[in-house]
Amino acid sequence: MKRRRWLVGLAVIVATALALRLRMPGLTIKTTDEWLWVPRSRAFGEAWQSGDFARMVVSPDRAGTRPGVTTMWTGFLGIELAERDLPGWSSDALRNGHRLMAIWCSVLIVPFVAAARRIVGRRGSLVAGGILAVEPLLVGHSALLHTDALLTMTVGVAIVGLMAAAEERRLALRQDRRWRRRWVLSVTMAGAAAGLAVLTKISALLPLGLATLMVLAVHGFWVWRSAPVARYVVRELAVLALPFAAVAAIVVVVVWPAMWVAPLNSIETSLDSLRLAGRASPRFFLGEVVVGSDWRYYPVEAVFRASAWLLVGGLAMVAWKVRARMVGAPRVLARRHAVVLTVTGLVFVVALSVSSKQYARYLLPLLPLVAVAMAAVVDRWARSLTRRLVSRGVRWGGLVAPVSLWLAFALTAAWTASLAPYQISHVNPLVGGQRTAERTIPLGWGEGFEVMTAAYRLEGGETCQTWTSWRAWILFQLCRDGRRDAGFVDGDQAPPRFVLRYVYERQLGEEPPGLQAYLDEHGTLVDSVTIDGVRYAELWEIDGAS
Repeated sequence: MKRRRWLVGLAVIVATALALRLRMPGLTIKTTDEWLWVPRSRAFGEAWQSGDFARMVVSPDRAGTRPGVTTMWTGFLGIELAERDLPGWSSDALRNGHRLMAIWCSVLIVPFVAAARRIVGRRGSLVAGGILAVEPLLVGHSALLHTDALLTMTVGVAIVGLMAAAEERRLALRQDRRWRRRWVLSVTMAGAAAGLAVLTKISALLPLGLATLMVLAVHGFWVWRSAPVARYVVRELAVLALPFAAVAAIVVVVVWPAMWVAPLNSIETSLDSLRLAGRASPRFFLGEVVVGSDWRYYPVEAVFRASAWLLVGGLAMVAWKVRARMVGAPRVLARRHAVVLTVTGLVFVVALSVSSKQYARYLLPLLPLVAVAMAAVVDRWARSLTRRLVSRGVRWGGLVAPVSLWLAFALTAAWTASLAPYQISHVNPLVGGQRTAERTIPLGWGEGFEVMTAAYRLEGGETCQTWTSWRAWILFQLCRDGRRDAGFVDGDQAPPRFVLRYVYERQLGEEPPGLQAYLDEHGTLVDSVTIDGVRYAELWEIDGAS
């Protein structure tokens, strides 16, 4: 593929990513966690403006996600834009935060694709970037004021960038002058992305550490085979590792002012979040309520949450690998790259699987690695198909593969756009969609709360004293003083004026027996949010209650 076509393709991919992430129809979505990130961002910004840099850390309120610096910078900038009433920006600080996060995550596709080009070629790099641009779950998280999407993109740039730097360093050692400076640019880019990843979420150390060790091990093995001198191998490893670590450390210190005045406390609070993140909570899985880790959870979630083209492509990748082993076909990916991607991915999944706290979004940092591996298979398929068609004299045979790939990209983008604004709820229709997922995996992270809140206020809910909810975190979103007891169902207490129901509570079996019958007899459905046939949220008004 010529460079000009590659640049045009990259521009199309980034533009599509931006369009999907910036498209926010309806009210501002508020997940259960974003209600915490807005005040955190405000406190972070006030500490910056007052010069009290030691306070520029996540407050201890349930903060299992630290340091969250990039998210708080984004939220603070969104607040500033809202207060300044600038053209093109909203007076809603959270919506501005969504837009800014969408921009960051879209722009990061550029360095990711540039680095992937060294691993899987130009066409393969576009395939990898295209996956990140339109994958529904990542698109949805990229438009939230949270950490997981930005963590995914920065970890992806860091790992693939370090792999590219090692590849370019190998070329430079072969006396190819073109690569003597390029590897420095790649390792600098990778280090900067690694620093931003750690600033986003301290758990980034796991995939970054695994990938760095694997890249260094593979690079050291290659150097040893070329020149089996221990001192030379150690020097080469240091040449690659030290700039990477140094740039990452510089970014952490520069971007996080708390490190200027209280570095030890900042590091300690961030590491403490790893302990908080290990707290188990009940969740619905495979038709029952479970607590703690389950090795089946992430494989099942991956199948349900992947898009159709990612699932089919992943199965094709496995089939191609098996076939290549059986018939002795050439590798679609250099062994050194395959080892890094495979070992890093597998160990990362195993580490997640033994953790007590498990959510589907924790799998997202694995997506860039899967995208690169899948891109290698797709690129080999495209080359093979083109070669066969051209050799048989098929007219326009050289266009079949690229047109097919762009068509798959466009269809997935259209599917993702159709899910707005609830891409974070995406379930693969090939495995039964939302109805099957409701019986299998946990659903709901606050989708629909924004609609319920608006309906509550519209119906005259001036006070929260009549509110009833079954889970504390849902109650917290809408009113702090609401009732949580359910005695009204049996007639033991006066009924509340409003009742909120949510899919996650229903899955956990936390609704009181007889609630539906009571609502059918005494209530009126005010509003609801249904996603692909599954009702996520319901707001009921009790007849005659005050």
